[in-house]
This record gives sequence, structure tokens and C-alpha cells, in this order.
Amino acid sequence: MKKFLFYLFSIFCFSISLAQTQADSRLQARFSTNAQTAIMNQDSTIIEFWNYFLDNGFYVADLGIKTNDLTDIYSIPAKDPASGLPFNVTNEDPTLATFNVLKFDFQLSEDNFTFYKIDSTQAIIFYSKNVLTQMFNDAQ
Repeated sequence: MKKFLFYLFSIFCFSISLAQTQADSRLQARFSTNAQTAIMNQDSTIIEFWNYFLDNGFYVADLGIKTNDLTDIYSIPAKDPASGLPFNVTNEDPTLATFNVLKFDFQLSEDNFTFYKIDSTQAIIFYSKNVLTQMFNDAQ
């Protein structure tokens, strides 16, 4: 009976360890595998936040006018994380679940939403750090 309880307890502990936070594969665009492991060991909430950010930290809006006519909105610089070479943003579809916003060079504002042109009529809009943090905390 003791062996049975020991094995049952071992299986339970093993299943709990598998339920730990897993880093989204899209994080590889910004963090090396070693960096992800170090972050996970330090505080898994950081990885949970980045995972949340990948799916919820921004939205795409059709502005209804040509973005080329908007001089106060920057184009979002895009670069391949492996080569460091720029690529055309229109090759990336921000409406797909596989879209990786971490391939882009963007800045988040503490208090304001940040807008970037992504094609002729659309913009990608990032939530402010304060709003994003509140959204993440509410989702927990």
C-alpha cells in the first residue's frame, strides 16, 4: 500500500510540474532559449505576461484612409530576428494567430496607446503599459 501511495504521489507531482507555464514559441523572436529558461526560473509570471502580450497586447484597425497620407503615424520597422534584415510587413498577416509582433521594433508608452502603419489603410495599435498590465492582472 505504501508503494502504491508513493507512486500515486509521484505521478501527481510529475503532472503538476508539466502544468507549469510554457513559453510561446513566438517569444524566440525576442528571447533566446537560454534567456527564456533564465526568466522562467527567476519568475514565470514574466513569461506568462509575454505570452499574454502576444495575443492581447495590440489590435489592428482599418483607419479608412490611406496611411501614407498620415504623417504623424510611424511605419513599424520590421526585421527578421534570425538575420536582422528588414522584411515587408505585408508578408505578415496580423489577423492570424501565428502573427508574431515581437519581430517588429516598436515602443510601448507608459500611458498612451501607440499607433504604427502596417499597410495602406491599416494600423497596429498597442495598448499602453498601464492598460496592458491591468488587462493581464484581470485575466489572472
